[in-house]
Amino acid sequence: MRRRCKDMSGETQGSFSSRHPRVFLAAVLLVFAAAFLVRVARLNEAPRDFWTVRQYSGALIARVFYFDNNPSVPEWRREVASGYMRWLAEPPVLEAASAAVFRLMGSEQFWVPRVITILSWVLGGFLLFLSVRRLLTPEAGLAAAVFHLFLPYSMAASRSWQPDALMVAGLCGCLLTGLIYFERPAVGRLVLYTLVSAATTFVKPGGSLLMMFGLFAGLSI
Repeated sequence: MRRRCKDMSGETQGSFSSRHPRVFLAAVLLVFAAAFLVRVARLNEAPRDFWTVRQYSGALIARVFYFDNNPSVPEWRREVASGYMRWLAEPPVLEAASAAVFRLMGSEQFWVPRVITILSWVLGGFLLFLSVRRLLTPEAGLAAAVFHLFLPYSMAASRSWQPDALMVAGLCGCLLTGLIYFERPAVGRLVLYTLVSAATTFVKPGGSLLMMFGLFAGLSI
C-alpha cells in the first residue's frame, strides 16, 4: 500500500513537473496569486453581490460582538443589536473573527470578512492541490486547483460573508489528512484528521457532516 501511494504521489518520471520543476512551481504560484488578486476588487462595497440577506445578517451579528464591552457604544445600541443574535444559523465563527479585527481597527469594515473568506477558499485550493497530487500527479493537482479557484460560482461564493468558504477549506483539509492517515495509519495521523474534521463540523455542521462521512467511507474502502 505504501509503495502504491508513493508511486501515485506525483513523482512520475518524465512528467512536466519533474522535467521542469521551477517552471511548474512558478505556474503554481501564479495560479494562486491570480486567484487571490481577482477576488480583492471592490472589497469594501456593501455586500449586495451574493445572497444579500445572509451577508447582512452576518454583518449584524458581527456588530453585536463589536459592540459588546465597547465603552464607546451607548447601552441602547447594544440592546438593539443584541436582537440580531436570534438569526444564528451556525456558530458565528466568521462574525466573531471579523469583530475582533474591527476592534483592532476601531471601526466596522466590510472588507475584513471578505479577506478572511477569500484566504480560506484559496487555502482550500492549495490543500486540494496537495491531495490530488498525492493521488495522481502534480499536473492533475494543479488542474483541480484551477477548477476550484476559477469556477464562476466559486468566484462569487468565496467573497461572501458566510461560513461556507471556511467549511470548504476544512473539507479539503479532511481530504488531505485522510489520505495521509490511510497511507500509513497511526494514532497521531488519526488525531490530526479528527481535529480537522471537528473544526469543520463546528464551522458549518449542516453542510459538512454528510460530505465528511462520505469522504471517510470512500477512503476506507
